[in-house]
Amino acid sequence: MKLTAWKSSTRVTARHPWLSGSLACLVVLPTLLSACGLQPAVAPNRLQAENLQAQAIDKSGPGSWLFGVSPNFSQVSNGRVMSAVSREFGRFARPGALINMLYPQYSLNRLRVAAFGFHDGRNLKWADELRLVGQRVEPDTARVVSTFQAANGAYRLIIEDLAARDSDVVARRVTLENTGPDAMKEGTLVSLAQFALTLTGQRDRLIYDPAQQALVVLNPEAGCAAAVGSDEEPVGFQCGITGMALGPSTAAGLDAKDGQLRGNRQAQGGLGTEGALAFGVPSLAPGQRHSRTVYHAIGRDQAAALQALASARRQGFEALLAADTTFWGNHLAKAPALPGTPREKAVIRRALIVMKQLQAESGGLLAAASTISPAYKYVWLQDLTADVRALSACGYFAEARAALDFVARVQKADGDWWVTYRGDGEPFKLWEHGSEWMGGWWVSAIGSYVDASGDLGAAQRWWPQIELACAFMERQITSTGLIGINMDLWETYKDKSWTLTNAGFVGGLETAARLAEQSNRPAQAQRWRASAERIRQALLVQAVVAPQGYFGKGVKPGAKQPDPIIDASVLGATWPFGVVNPQHPVTLATVRRIQERLLQAGGGVRRWEGDDWYGAQGWCELTDWLALVAHQGGNAALARRLHAANTDKAHTTGSLQLGEVFDERTGRFTSAFPLGWPMAQYVLTHIALQQPAGRTLTNFSPTGQHR
Repeated sequence: MKLTAWKSSTRVTARHPWLSGSLACLVVLPTLLSACGLQPAVAPNRLQAENLQAQAIDKSGPGSWLFGVSPNFSQVSNGRVMSAVSREFGRFARPGALINMLYPQYSLNRLRVAAFGFHDGRNLKWADELRLVGQRVEPDTARVVSTFQAANGAYRLIIEDLAARDSDVVARRVTLENTGPDAMKEGTLVSLAQFALTLTGQRDRLIYDPAQQALVVLNPEAGCAAAVGSDEEPVGFQCGITGMALGPSTAAGLDAKDGQLRGNRQAQGGLGTEGALAFGVPSLAPGQRHSRTVYHAIGRDQAAALQALASARRQGFEALLAADTTFWGNHLAKAPALPGTPREKAVIRRALIVMKQLQAESGGLLAAASTISPAYKYVWLQDLTADVRALSACGYFAEARAALDFVARVQKADGDWWVTYRGDGEPFKLWEHGSEWMGGWWVSAIGSYVDASGDLGAAQRWWPQIELACAFMERQITSTGLIGINMDLWETYKDKSWTLTNAGFVGGLETAARLAEQSNRPAQAQRWRASAERIRQALLVQAVVAPQGYFGKGVKPGAKQPDPIIDASVLGATWPFGVVNPQHPVTLATVRRIQERLLQAGGGVRRWEGDDWYGAQGWCELTDWLALVAHQGGNAALARRLHAANTDKAHTTGSLQLGEVFDERTGRFTSAFPLGWPMAQYVLTHIALQQPAGRTLTNFSPTGQHR
């Protein structure tokens, strides 16, 4: 993914979103975004770990500083609603807290933060004020477990999060354990939730419904309602306004400090509302535990939200956990048994879960669950098509087909696509630059799906969209044989005809030609193959840097000369788009150049020469991309070293997931985390590495018959 660095003007480009304006605007923007509900606005009760780690996390340039480090640890989801659990560092991090709730179809954020605290009779400590012992995602499930310890060792707080399979609920079980030598006196558990059903939350109305023993938040403009309740009646409640320090509508987080909630039954106004529920904790003997489950439900209206809450209450946490375990066990059982070390297999199984988690029922596959720092809660074609290839390779044909169908439905009338979409299919136009031209990626991914599944009928159903996409691609070919100026993959530069974009057109047009032949459409096959070959020959003449012989980043307009900067994304000219084969001299020279200029000691691969995003650190998807191409080119030793580096990086976190940027100096993921694309690329590269080095694989099949 692609958050980009500060450029020579005042423009900041984020992976995809790009901003213009004065530095003063950049300074205040995070605060404004927070106020608008894009990130948690409840200030942690200690300094944020990101600030404490300022010397360790290098966010070079105002661009990296602005977009910050994702606080996400992992996500819980069910195809309709998705929430992220915070890790211990990152912008607005509150470890163990929920920091968003994307609904419906993962489209819009409805929750700023949901946290637990414990009042021991003397003072209240939120979980993020305790010492974080560890976080993990339970193997072969989606259950997230965050464990905290009181500074004096008196008690431990354990938070478990999962998404209900059959209702739109995130279930949170909190367990208090007496880990001290003496009996604990009675205390109070507090569950806090800060809402923003719309962008600003200004018209949110929060009420306490005594009949349902639940907090309910409503907004006539939101198209949804939320409800929060437990399986037992609370001993106290508070409906407050975010930031309010006095009066009946005092913010619930402030009101809870003394362990007593004042019982205000409704609140409305300001920039959103926050509510709290309090639950009594009995005296605990040493080693004794006490648990409470809180359900965060959401629905299209108040009745639907309360119905979802009631369903979760009837089942209880243990039944929801059993259903979650069964679901993911069945999901993983569909995949082929891949060879590998236990560490590799653990990452692969987690990757298969993550890709499913990121897919909405609409078919849209989000890049990540992060709502800001950076905001990747959108669908990008490059990420989605990487997922489609991995899903197809592992036999998840229904998921791959749904993703491709999503792209077909949201195609523009001219045959192109918007850069980003929400999970419900609405284009996210705020940062639209309109010239990334990813249609070749989609058509090429259809080829991967058809090759693996044998489902040529799906391609026939998408034929009108394939024809539109190919017509659009052909219109972009100029008299030079290359396509016109467009935005690069990283959404940073728009002044050349980029090698990767041209390669994507070659791969897309050749795939369309092959599908046309299989569909008895010889005229279209001939035309599209000729167009692809025209671009291929132009690339080999104009995009290869002499005398070294590698693919440059792009071709300068009018000059017919390559930009000598090496960009790791030109690997796409070999795989998956097949402009040249892995043993071609240009491929071998390109791999050597990337090794010399972009490869780091720990296996990270930077995007291009001069890229200083987050301290010029490497990208996980590029590491495995290079490994795959190197292996097919015969360099098995390099490939295995790179793939092993990503395995090690995944195991640095209890989530076993990969992110956008890994800082080899600190051993931490920065920028967006976790991320679907590097997980998909990890799977594809692992499959490729099971084949003999030097064998060219265009597509992968779950049967082992790779093409």
